[in-house]
Amino acid sequence: GFAGAVADRRMDAEVLGHPGVWAAEREKVLQIVLNLVRHDVQTCAAERRYPALFEVPFGGDTAIDLGEVRLKGVIDRIDLVFAETGALESVRVLDYKGSSRARDRREDYIDDIRRNLDCQLPVYAFAAQQRFFGGFNTPEANAMTAAGYLFYERDFGELGKKNAKSLLPLDEEDLVDGFLRTLCENLRRVKAGDFAVDPLVASYTDYVSVCRTEAVARDELE
Repeated sequence: GFAGAVADRRMDAEVLGHPGVWAAEREKVLQIVLNLVRHDVQTCAAERRYPALFEVPFGGDTAIDLGEVRLKGVIDRIDLVFAETGALESVRVLDYKGSSRARDRREDYIDDIRRNLDCQLPVYAFAAQQRFFGGFNTPEANAMTAAGYLFYERDFGELGKKNAKSLLPLDEEDLVDGFLRTLCENLRRVKAGDFAVDPLVASYTDYVSVCRTEAVARDELE
């Protein structure tokens, strides 16, 4: 169809890497693109949801000011959801991610945000709120905002389930407050010169693959 023709035309214009490898990779890319388009075609109308904005920048005068830090970036996609009356009902902020980033449980996505292991979704959601509601992180705005992922998935049957599991309303209990508490604490530690990555040493250092050993907790050395 139309989506396939457009994708083919764009991929014909560029060859990434070895032609033989690219020939195989482009088939994977095409399947992923068609799955995402198919998902929207099948769900948008029923949900009164409209993919409205793509690659939305924020920064400068539109930077998100969290007091200790001002943030800028680019939001992959913003969908608008309308009530039957035609009024804007909610804003859905979506970030494209590889399927390897999918988590097993909804609670895992929530925990990642609270622990600052995922800062993208809440920051992008704040930027979208600023754009549409003139402010961010208010009870009213959070009740009208959800954020989640659109996964690059070759298995169409898995796409909807994975996407739905990752979609979180910003008024989820302690989601935003937990995120901001951790962020402020992390900024306080950095200002104090504390750049330790405990308890995430194994995830954020390179020595594990070299030494073939696991990180040792500090209390185990005492």
